[in-house]
Amino acid sequence: MTLTLKLAWRNLWRNRRRTFISLAAMSFGCMALMVSMGLLGGLLEELQKNVTEVLCGDAQVHAREYLAERSVHETLTRAEVDAVVAAARAAGVAAAPRSIGHGLVARAARSAGVELMGVDPAAERAFGGLATRVASGAFLDGKAKQAVLGSKVARVLEARIGDELVVVVQSADGSTGSALLQVTGILQGLGDNVDRTLVLIGAREFDELFATGGAHQIALTTHRRLQAEEVARIARRAAPGADVRSWRELLPQVAAVERVWGVVSWLMAVIFSLAAGLGVLNSMLMAQYERIPELGLLKSLGTTPGRIVSDLFIEALLLGLVSVSAGLALGAAVVHYLHAVGIDIGGADPITIGGVTFSAVWRARWSLSLFVQPGLVTLFTALLASVIPAIRAARLDPVEALSHV
Repeated sequence: MTLTLKLAWRNLWRNRRRTFISLAAMSFGCMALMVSMGLLGGLLEELQKNVTEVLCGDAQVHAREYLAERSVHETLTRAEVDAVVAAARAAGVAAAPRSIGHGLVARAARSAGVELMGVDPAAERAFGGLATRVASGAFLDGKAKQAVLGSKVARVLEARIGDELVVVVQSADGSTGSALLQVTGILQGLGDNVDRTLVLIGAREFDELFATGGAHQIALTTHRRLQAEEVARIARRAAPGADVRSWRELLPQVAAVERVWGVVSWLMAVIFSLAAGLGVLNSMLMAQYERIPELGLLKSLGTTPGRIVSDLFIEALLLGLVSVSAGLALGAAVVHYLHAVGIDIGGADPITIGGVTFSAVWRARWSLSLFVQPGLVTLFTALLASVIPAIRAARLDPVEALSHV
């Protein structure tokens, strides 16, 4: 076997220029595939992180009829809330009960229609999303009469930290509720709809304003430790009468973007494989053509077709291994740089796709799994491209091959 490898290695370098060209093409294809997968993986990672760890969560629990009308009257029962929170805590899932209603917020001569969300500050901090996305000021700390505004709500109202807001709503009992709140924080950009309408207040203020006593939503997240469907199953077992949906069901447009990016990743693998495969095929065909007399001599001396095929496969394997090593080394350097520094694609403003906000700096995802697919695809391509030349070499007629000029 050692002699076979030595001969295969020497055969590769008979024509150094051709071998270098093949190595360069395959190495570049491997590197380009690795970098492309890293960049797409970075987008998918940020999409899932922003969806599951900021506002939506891996899954949400609602009253059975809430999503149809989004009525302030459709609340989860206290028993359902307690059961879901207890089941989530037992499974290591963060649960954030939220109450949701609409009203009018005014400051001086400016006003805006908003979505008021009553939250438990401690639960939101454990959830880890909104509490970590405060651009200025501070998140709710449990004190009375506090409010945290979406970035565009604050801009419309020209509100700053410490300003007072008047809130007017129609309560669940038909009366008019009002309150005076103080701005304690302004959120970062989370998506156009959220930025334009969201106002966070304490759960007690919400219940007083809307005369309600239950949550409209429980958001659940494991910070991507479990799959969204598994989180949804935990909630369904705890509250079988509630409406439980994963984020893919709640945000079908975002889920469609995720699927499209997954398909694009495989399409790029096919394109790079075809490009590299054609280069290897051409190189192996030319090498086989130049060695026709040699191959005819080997066959006339009793070398079996299977041995000729295996020898050419070993040459292709060595070519593939060298290409994969060089390609992964170059790709690792590029991906590491793109992970650490990234690509500035949007200036100072964040970018919104499908209602999800992305950072203006595009960073690649860095993981050991990133080495597997490009390496296997490149190696498989090299072996596949050697099939036709190997079969042609094995079927040569010794007499005709020896007379080939």
